[in-house]
Amino acid sequence: ARHFLQKEGLYSIHLFPNFESLDIQLLGIIYGDYGKISSIDYQKRMELSQHTLRIPEYVFSISSDLRGVSMCFAQELVSLKEPFDTWTALFKSIDPSVNISQIYFPQKMTLHYRFLESHKLLCSILDTPPLLQEKKITKSRRLKKKEKQVMLAWIQNPLATNKELSTITSISRAAIGNIKKRLLASQMILPIQLPNWSALGIELGVLLHLHLKPGQEDVLEKLSSHAETIFLVGSSYEVISFSLFQNYRFYEKSLGQFVKTLQQEKVLIQEPETLLFPLAETQHTLTPNAFLQKVFSNKVYMNPAEK
Repeated sequence: ARHFLQKEGLYSIHLFPNFESLDIQLLGIIYGDYGKISSIDYQKRMELSQHTLRIPEYVFSISSDLRGVSMCFAQELVSLKEPFDTWTALFKSIDPSVNISQIYFPQKMTLHYRFLESHKLLCSILDTPPLLQEKKITKSRRLKKKEKQVMLAWIQNPLATNKELSTITSISRAAIGNIKKRLLASQMILPIQLPNWSALGIELGVLLHLHLKPGQEDVLEKLSSHAETIFLVGSSYEVISFSLFQNYRFYEKSLGQFVKTLQQEKVLIQEPETLLFPLAETQHTLTPNAFLQKVFSNKVYMNPAEK
């Protein structure tokens, strides 16, 4: 059944490093509208990326024709801010109406992090009871050289067999099988299953950016409990989420009403920011390998808990 669903294009499998277990200091989010005067559509943005500054810290993005959001990992602010500023200046030189925001979440101040978790939403759409989710304990330890090799090869080739990964890494199949089990058990790698949302009748994605007054951590809990919320990163003062809905009417009844309640309760320090993504013209990319290679090239790699 699983192979049939993949063959029919109903879902895809990806692997992603766990932000909370990596030796990084910051998670950066950049999002915005790419102009209204000389609009920089997706194809034009891709053409520009072939000839300008590349950012190895760039690990994930959601892009529609004229809107986008990207996520980056970093060990220091300068490695994100300088290239982000360069990109923003480039886009604004083409269209001054481009409006791009940059937000940074220090790892130590990040209270909530959810990455492309769609189990609750799928249960709601398919009218099925939730499956029992096994709770895993993250084990703080150094990654060995072979584990780094397998992680890089496996993330780049998530459907590869142990035999194929052995050819890529020159590590035995038996060793690769054991390493994969350890990476999953220690949650160094997160398996991501992305359904074909259009086939399930999901038409709208919504990026939400909230600026909170002090002491509003319960807002994160409430937003995280929404089945539609598949991505969330938040601190005690700021939150970014990405949610999926069948259409705009469903968004207004759920997340839209939630935001109105927050405004009425006066827990926000400024107006919420939203971007709407029509999923029919929206695509995502997961490209963590360049960043992992940069991290693994350091002489010492360890989890933050070990320091």
